[in-house]
Amino acid sequence: MNSICEIKLCTGCGSCINICPQNCVTMISDSLGHLYPYIIEEKCIDCFLCSDSCPSNHAPLLQKPKSVWAAWSNDDEDRLSSSSGGVASVLSSYVVNKGGVVYGVVFEKPFTLIHRRISNRNDLKLLKGSKYAQADTRNTFKNVLKDLKNNFLVMYIGTPCQIAGVKAYLKKDYENLITVDLICHGVPSLHLLKESIPKRYLEKEFDIIKFRNSTGYHFSLRNNNLLVYDRILSDDYFLKGFFTSLFFRDSCYTCPYATTARVADITLGDFWGLKDPIIDVSMNKGISLVLINSQKGAILFDENKHFLSLYQRTIEEAVSGNKQLGSPSKRTLRSKLFRKIYPFMQFNTAVCICLWEIFLKSKLNSFLNKS
Repeated sequence: MNSICEIKLCTGCGSCINICPQNCVTMISDSLGHLYPYIIEEKCIDCFLCSDSCPSNHAPLLQKPKSVWAAWSNDDEDRLSSSSGGVASVLSSYVVNKGGVVYGVVFEKPFTLIHRRISNRNDLKLLKGSKYAQADTRNTFKNVLKDLKNNFLVMYIGTPCQIAGVKAYLKKDYENLITVDLICHGVPSLHLLKESIPKRYLEKEFDIIKFRNSTGYHFSLRNNNLLVYDRILSDDYFLKGFFTSLFFRDSCYTCPYATTARVADITLGDFWGLKDPIIDVSMNKGISLVLINSQKGAILFDENKHFLSLYQRTIEEAVSGNKQLGSPSKRTLRSKLFRKIYPFMQFNTAVCICLWEIFLKSKLNSFLNKS
C-alpha cells in the first residue's frame, strides 16, 4: 500500500504509527511543518492495519452531551495556574490519587510538545496551560493499551482527532478508560511556532512555554520561572495567525469533530459567552465549559463535584461562545495566500502580508490609546 487515508483528511493522530507491526510508518513534514505518515514500502507487508485503524477512514462515533456546566476549581491557586478554570487539573488529580495514570501534553526541552504518561501527582503541573500547536502522540497509544490491560485507571486528554485516534487504535471501549477532548480551533505546527521566535531566544535555556497569563493571551518563554522572552497578543504574529485560522492542517478546515456531539467522555474548554454575571464577574480567573457526554464521564464528574464550583447551563449558551461546537474553522483567502508565500518568505513577513489590515488596526488603536 502507498497511502493510509486521503492526505487532506489526515489529522496526524499517530494511530497508524502505533499499530504498525513492522515499524514501517514514519512522519514527514509538509512546507508548513505539519506531520504526515510516510510508509517505508520495502518494510511494508500490506497488512492494512494502519488504514483500518485510521479514524479518517471511518465515520466518527459521536455522543450528544448529557449535561453542560460552567465550573472551576475551588482551589484558587489551582484555578489561577490553569488555563480555563482548573477542571482538567481536578479530574487528573483524582485519577492519579486513585493509582491511575493521565496522558496529556507537556513541553519538553529543547522545544517539543509531546503526550506524556503521568503517574505522579507532582508531575501533573506539567500538563497545565493551553498549548496552541500540535503535540506528538508518539507511542502513547501502545502504552495506553498496556495500562488498560494491567487494570490501571487511564485518562487521555487531547484534541478530538487525537481521542478518535486512540479509540480507533484500541478497537473497543474499556471501562477503565476515560477520554477528555478539548474544544479545538485547529492546530498549527510546532515548526511555525519556532519560526515565530527570534533565533537568539531559541538558543537560550528555558523550561516553560506559555500562551496565556492572568491578563489574557500573552506568549512567553521562562526558565526557572524567570522571563526569557515575552510578547503580547497585539505583537504576536503566531497568535494572530492562530485566531484567524491562517495556517492550520488541511483536516482542521473540514473537522468532523467540530460539533456539539462529541467523541470523548468529557469535553473541556473556556466558557466564552457566559451570559450570567452572577456566576463570576472575573472571567480572567478562568471558567471551564464542561460537557458530560457519557455515563463514564458523568460518574467521574459526580465524584469530583465537591472540588468544584458548578452551575448547570444550556448547550445553546455553550455554542454561542464557542463556534467550534458548531462548525470547523473556515479556510479563507488569507490562509490560501499564506500557503503560497511561505516558506519563500520569512514567517513573520508572510503573516504580516496576509493580515496587514489587522496589524494596521492594532497599531492605530495602540497609537490612539497612548495619545
